[in-house]
Amino acid sequence: MDLLFIDENNLKKKNIILINNYDFDFLEFLNDSSHIFIYYNLINTLEFYQLKNIWNFIVLKWNNMNRELSNDSKFIKSNYNHKYNFIHNNISFTKLNSLLSSFTDNDLVKSLFVINSLQIYFYK
Repeated sequence: MDLLFIDENNLKKKNIILINNYDFDFLEFLNDSSHIFIYYNLINTLEFYQLKNIWNFIVLKWNNMNRELSNDSKFIKSNYNHKYNFIHNNISFTKLNSLLSSFTDNDLVKSLFVINSLQIYFYK
């Protein structure tokens, strides 16, 4: 996919050590166009207490984008003009999957946002 910060073929070459094996599904509708297992595996390298950090990182980036586009009339009228709340307590893998599923809602733009955010979180 040309819309990603890091080429997925390069990501596939990275050696990661899984410490969990949660069966995520928040990107399933992209299965034909992306190597979604890469992103599921990246999250599965995290400890339980780190999961909220993934959510909060995505929310921070999303809310910053909202703030930057707050004067853009097209954005204001769009379905993307929505802010999300940070989480301050630990969450489970199931809860993270649910949050990300609700966030993406099978929307390509939001899914790409999540994928790019995960790339940045883990590799930049």
